[in-house]
Amino acid sequence: MRTVLMIAVLVGAVTANGSETVQFVPPTTPDRPPSIDHPAIPLVDRDGVNVLTSGRPVSTMQTCAGCHDTEFIAGHSYHATAGLDEWQHPGAGNGWRPWDTSPGEFGRWNPFVYRHLTPAGADRLDMGTADWVRLFGPRHTGGGPAVTGRGGTPLDDLDQGQLDGETAVLDPSTGNATRWDWRVSGTAEFNCFVCHLADPDNDARVQALRSGRFDWAATATLARTDLVSTSDDGWQWNEAVFESDQTASAQKLSIVPPSSKACGTCHGLVHMSNAPVTPSYGSLTEWRTEITGQIFSAQNLFDSGMNLASKTKQGRPWDIHAERLLKCAHCHFAINDPAYATEESVSRPRHLAFDSRRLEIGEFLRRPNHNLAKGYSAQGTVANSLDGTMRRCGDCHDALVTHDWLPYKRRHMDRLLCESCHVPAVSAPARRATDWTILTAERKPRIEYVGVRGPIDDPASLIDGYNPALVSRADRRGERVQLGPHNLVTTWFWTFGADGDRRPIRLMDLEQALFDGDRYNSDVLAACDLDGNGSLDHTELVLDTADKVNAVRDRLITVGLANPRITAEIQPFGIHHGVVTKKWARRQCTSCHSAASDISQYFVLAAAVPAGAIPAPVGDTNVRLTGTIEVENGKLVYTPATMTDGFYVLGHDRWAAIDISGIVLILGTLAGTLSHGGFRWYLARRRRGS
Repeated sequence: MRTVLMIAVLVGAVTANGSETVQFVPPTTPDRPPSIDHPAIPLVDRDGVNVLTSGRPVSTMQTCAGCHDTEFIAGHSYHATAGLDEWQHPGAGNGWRPWDTSPGEFGRWNPFVYRHLTPAGADRLDMGTADWVRLFGPRHTGGGPAVTGRGGTPLDDLDQGQLDGETAVLDPSTGNATRWDWRVSGTAEFNCFVCHLADPDNDARVQALRSGRFDWAATATLARTDLVSTSDDGWQWNEAVFESDQTASAQKLSIVPPSSKACGTCHGLVHMSNAPVTPSYGSLTEWRTEITGQIFSAQNLFDSGMNLASKTKQGRPWDIHAERLLKCAHCHFAINDPAYATEESVSRPRHLAFDSRRLEIGEFLRRPNHNLAKGYSAQGTVANSLDGTMRRCGDCHDALVTHDWLPYKRRHMDRLLCESCHVPAVSAPARRATDWTILTAERKPRIEYVGVRGPIDDPASLIDGYNPALVSRADRRGERVQLGPHNLVTTWFWTFGADGDRRPIRLMDLEQALFDGDRYNSDVLAACDLDGNGSLDHTELVLDTADKVNAVRDRLITVGLANPRITAEIQPFGIHHGVVTKKWARRQCTSCHSAASDISQYFVLAAAVPAGAIPAPVGDTNVRLTGTIEVENGKLVYTPATMTDGFYVLGHDRWAAIDISGIVLILGTLAGTLSHGGFRWYLARRRRGS
């Protein structure tokens, strides 16, 4: 509809001004979709009673159920289930870590957050379900594990008499499990307001979750509508703002389709305003930007608030799709949306190239499937049945009718992701390594970033971005292997226990081992303080000697951890945003087909290697790191080996059998030519002599 209105305005302008040319300039105003013509609705609590009568928190599941099948919606959203529906015993899944219990955020260990969701029977509680909601809730839509227990029982119906990972939380002062009463905290329902309000108050929602008032999280999201306000007594409904029939008007609620800004609340920096782009690092609040450097914005790089190298020459947007007014939902759509109509790969007949069956719009509005289309994500292992449902570049662009300069076009398209050339570099910094083997004085891990010269939190540090590693990935069936850009992020951490039951050492246990009150433990300080000044600087905060490793290991044993050892892993993250036009794309043949090929360029994984521990790729990814991982000049480096994956790059790769065959063929041809010519010369001399 917005596109139609734009065209109408342009046509009207041309008609009014005769032959004058009208130039359309894409707006850079905030990403705020027009409100839907949504009826006024009563806000009701979990019992269906109007909140103005009960004064209780609003229930989105009951409020929106008047028109929408909220049970279906919440049950068909991997953003809500977050892996709860795929919960298994630790390590049971293909390629899982021994302590992973699902492929999603709820159960798959996150090495950057460093909290382990404790399964039943574990002797040391690290993170119970309530702790998970408080910690991960800001990046979770509610519902799923924030409402339902691992066995399917509602959390507020669990037996409060037993103390386990679902009814207990960690007391950081004692390290013991303490009871969590779900009847007091309530549960965090699937929160429709987070994505469907024009201006949700996410800060208020996060505060409600952090403070353990889960049942008020959806209510807090409405704070900017003036329908509710907070006081010392908690949240209060403002009856004067409601309609006379006790409904909330469409103008107050401002219900909208999901915006890109809403997606960015959890996934990374989405910037659609005129203010200079200034990402935040270190807190993981802009998750994808922190880990990969990707920024979705129409703003030109030279207009950003970042100290970019050669900034005045950066005359391109952060992402061409953002500049062309595309939104996240154009690619990551609801899979039963009649406008897009796709189907999960597990149920779609493979012989159908096109299925014309569509839902009626009324049926779709009643039951919109919130399992959004997704690709073959390297880092997202949840909901693998949806792999390949997202529209890829080739679904919108026909590369074969362009790229006339490129020889063997189809061959290139089959073997390369479009991002390999159209995301040749990432212009913002990204995390490169996280080291939990020893902590800073602020009880934080040692973190390395790539693409910035100097501290990440210093505005004066020069940012030159980085070139992603071109590594191969496979689709879900392993039938198609293509090269694409990735950031390879390494993590070092301590684990303990027997080999069959290993799990990460809790952060509080690590702190207890490393510190005595506000100071480092004397044994740890003596081993690591190389200059003897009584403190540890960045270079000393690396366990790069046997004395350092042994000092920390001995302290971990002292606090009761059996068989501690350092574990290291590599997590690949795909780079799919930051797309550039042909002017900025990788176009030179010699970029790949030469001895100095971009495909084979080494990728620095870390500037230091704690305990010399060489990390291994995580097992549940579709990325194939078949190259070599080794230490060079103190740095950990990954060097691709494309031939191992069946890529033979002309002008770069060498295959001895082909080289020998070619030499033999050339020498044989030369010998045959010389023999034939020599024999004819000999016969000619004989004829002349006779």
